[in-house]
Amino acid sequence: MNHSQMNSILCQLETPEKLNILALINRSRKDENRFIYIVNTQSNQFLVVKCYKNNYTTIEKINGWAKLARTFIKHNVTVPEF
Repeated sequence: MNHSQMNSILCQLETPEKLNILALINRSRKDENRFIYIVNTQSNQFLVVKCYKNNYTTIEKINGWAKLARTFIKHNVTVPEF
């Protein structure tokens, strides 16, 4: 997976507003792809979109991150939305 393919995927996200890519951080390693996009919307809301492609990031792992985030939110800790 390369930068061009990631841009294509990002453009296909169903969002209520058009996304403007401000920065791309490529944290890829030899055995995985890691792209972090910093984007903003037409209403100037900033978002970070993380994309991973490897053999060990599973939907269960991501759901675990979301569960952890919900627990933090219950305790008034600011965390990203999933």
